[in-house]
Amino acid sequence: RFSICDFRLTKSQIENRQSKISMSFDELLYELDNAKSVAAKTRLVREFANANTSPLIEDNCATIFYISEDAESVELEGDWTHWQPTAPMEYLPDTPLWYRVERFPRAARVEYRVVVNGHARVDPRNPRTAPLGFGPNSEIVMPDYRAPRELTDVPPPARGAVEQHWMISQAMKDRRTFWICLPPRYAPRQEYPVAYFNDGD
Repeated sequence: RFSICDFRLTKSQIENRQSKISMSFDELLYELDNAKSVAAKTRLVREFANANTSPLIEDNCATIFYISEDAESVELEGDWTHWQPTAPMEYLPDTPLWYRVERFPRAARVEYRVVVNGHARVDPRNPRTAPLGFGPNSEIVMPDYRAPRELTDVPPPARGAVEQHWMISQAMKDRRTFWICLPPRYAPRQEYPVAYFNDGD
């Protein structure tokens, strides 16, 4: 059975949850500054982190936040730091919160990693990752960014076929293997331009 008080309590919890989702980062800092205990601060940070992903984008500002109870140092490395961990995140005392605010052009897209105690990793609170390059990186996409046409969802080009052949080289006095790359929809009776490539052996 549920009483009216039970219903009011549930409604209050729902409203409290909604307030955490709509809370800005500046409002979170204000609430933390006025919290009465370490436990209350930790609870505020956890609820905010559960309701939001990192980074928080507003105009040309990106607020990257990281949650850790035991980190001794947290820095960022990325495109704007030439991949050096030279962007330290600020630690908020008596909380598990680390954060940094960066300004980028509104049409920018940048990649980065979080460096925790000297070890680089993707941002666990950022759902956007870029799998290319030297490993997966976290990705920041600013409001006016538009992906280049070649990176959008276009059908992949048709693929041809690769055939393996061999021949006896009179000059090398040896058997040599070569490959012929045929274009898509290859027609044997049709003439095609040819390019020859030597692998250097």
